[in-house]
Amino acid sequence: IKKLRKDYNKLKLTQKLEIICLMTNKNNMIHQYCDEIFDAKLLSPNFIIDKIISDLKYNPLNKILFAIIGPEKYLQDGMSNLFLHHNIPCIGPHSLYAQIETSKSFCRDFLKDIGLSDHIPNYKIIENFELKKLENYRNEKIVIKNDGLCGGKGVLVQDVNFKTIDDINYDIIQKNSKVVIEEKLVGEEFSLMSLTDGYGNIRHFPPIQDYKKLYDNDEGPNTGSMGCLIDKDNTLPFLNSKDIETAQIINNQVIGELNKYRECNNLNIGYCGILYGSFMKTSDGIMVIEYNARFGDPECIIALELLKTNFFLLCQEIAQGKLISKLDFSKNACMCVYLVPKGYSEKTINDDKFD
Repeated sequence: IKKLRKDYNKLKLTQKLEIICLMTNKNNMIHQYCDEIFDAKLLSPNFIIDKIISDLKYNPLNKILFAIIGPEKYLQDGMSNLFLHHNIPCIGPHSLYAQIETSKSFCRDFLKDIGLSDHIPNYKIIENFELKKLENYRNEKIVIKNDGLCGGKGVLVQDVNFKTIDDINYDIIQKNSKVVIEEKLVGEEFSLMSLTDGYGNIRHFPPIQDYKKLYDNDEGPNTGSMGCLIDKDNTLPFLNSKDIETAQIINNQVIGELNKYRECNNLNIGYCGILYGSFMKTSDGIMVIEYNARFGDPECIIALELLKTNFFLLCQEIAQGKLISKLDFSKNACMCVYLVPKGYSEKTINDDKFD
């Protein structure tokens, strides 16, 4: 939000930019850069959007230029669909496309079906998951993923979250639900985010490495994130130009194939917004860990810090279905480090103070 307002001010336009934010948690920094705040916990998104549109009718000089959706839950719940229904451009895909994030089984089957089997691990989807079904994997190294959204806490990695299947915390696995079991990959992880406008125009951010270990010296457990980094010249030490190009090609293919859903489902627009690819460089090449349908957190912080192209204008181009500007980035190395409260990330703490 700060970047959006800062880049708008650089344009020195006469009309004031008003930013309306729908929030589920208090954030004093975000409050500083917004003109109006709605508590999305107390009011339904539908009610809030109707109120905003109704206010505009009394002041026709105002216009909603675009909406940006951050949290994955609202993509799953169809917030983008609501905006699009009211002819408000939305930087965030329709819930149908957002399944690339909101359903792990959809993502794996989709990548397989579009010919990317060489870039995904071996996997199996288990319906109505029961504990006894893990016995078949006692002699394998595996990763267990809940199918749906779990706030970053729905994945169990062998040798990180458990040693053997007898050590698994089954409370994390949603009982009698759909679960993806896949082979554990070994390598260096990185993220590559791409902007797209719903009409096949795509621009890529440089690769950024997320850091998940809670403690110093690579000691766990894993968290949602403790920060991220990028080396100078918009790269990472373990990647070469071919690796980065491969990740970009995979993102291009995923966006292109998702856009084909447009005609099949009578949608007015294809995948619009941000596609965040989580990759791993392994001895077998570049592999896809998962996809998000939004900016990555905290990778977004570094990505927008390095971005020299005007972010407000980029958002306008995406909203208009005409993403034509080239993304230009500073070549500096950059690092983001999180300050977290005690208890992170086993439990969510919504408090203004840290211990």
